[in-house]
Amino acid sequence: MALTSSERRSNPRVYVDGPMHYRQVESHDFLPGRIENISADGALVWIDEKLPLDIKLVVRLAPDSPDEDWADLVATLLYKLPEEENSQHGYGCSIKLG
Repeated sequence: MALTSSERRSNPRVYVDGPMHYRQVESHDFLPGRIENISADGALVWIDEKLPLDIKLVVRLAPDSPDEDWADLVATLLYKLPEEENSQHGYGCSIKLG
């Protein structure tokens, strides 16, 4: 099936709009951020830092319940949204389990 320009995603997005933590792969210090949506191969994240594209981040998702562990994903920043939201920068990224 060919995807049109308005259907460029091959996996459906799930809107989660919740907290997450992230760090650059070379760093050990996690910073707060927000994840807006996620799919099997991508996500939209909002962070305070303005970063270059193609950088890799470790994104740590908060568990839904206290019985669950945090989930770490490796995200590669693919594009930056042109507008900021609440002084944060929005990035579309590819993801894989860390």
